Amino acid sequence: MNDFNEMVNECKDKFFSLTEHTFLQKYIQKPDIDEDKVRFIYAMLSEQLPEIDINNIALASILVDAALNTHEKVSLNKINSDYVKKNRQLTVLAGDYYSSLYYYLLAHSGQMSMIRLFSISIQEINEHKMNIYQNENLTFEATHRDICSIESAILQNMADHFQLPNWKLAISEFFFLKRLIFERSQWLEGRKLPIVRALIHDHKQSKPEPYNPTHVEVLQLINEKISEGKEQVEKLLEDPLFQQDVIMKQMERLFSPLNYS
Repeated sequence: MNDFNEMVNECKDKFFSLTEHTFLQKYIQKPDIDEDKVRFIYAMLSEQLPEIDINNIALASILVDAALNTHEKVSLNKINSDYVKKNRQLTVLAGDYYSSLYYYLLAHSGQMSMIRLFSISIQEINEHKMNIYQNENLTFEATHRDICSIESAILQNMADHFQLPNWKLAISEFFFLKRLIFERSQWLEGRKLPIVRALIHDHKQSKPEPYNPTHVEVLQLINEKISEGKEQVEKLLEDPLFQQDVIMKQMERLFSPLNYS
């Protein structure tokens, strides 16, 4: 477990050393890292590839995440100052910079099949994002499909590439559950994001018109879906294929901040 944590920390250190830029940091936020994705990559590929190749793939994965997340932050508001203009321009450039780094990293290490996999995954993620943005009345089932791809398409496609179907399903459900828990926290702060919006849509469709669920009812719907998702992921992780100590630690971290009071 200590060796595993050391690999993850080394990957994070390499990411920040690659992306650190004094001028950029004056205008845009430091990119975040989803450690769960790094851990899943190391756990899934530990018996498939040499450690150096896994290091490159894990680092490329979080660079792509940084690129996509940075582009998401590009403001569409009216420009009312030079600072805002420069912030917007640099945010776009930073996303492009992170994207170029992932491509360079994989090309330099000769991992051409991974370049294709990442390219297809990015296209898939963007298509599902557009579907979410364009449709505010999606069902929970449709939203589940979109969010699973948005949150973990790269890792799912890796599982397909290495013919690891059980890993693909576990990854898909784990990261959907993680997004649902995030949306729960956002709902408590007054924001209604896609999964919660879909839950409300389906619930309203099942009731006589007109009907609007209360805040408490919506929170109950979310909590029920989280409980169902947790049970499903835990059942999947009963498969001896998974490194229980690693993945179960991730589950513990995921649920530790939850408060159902």
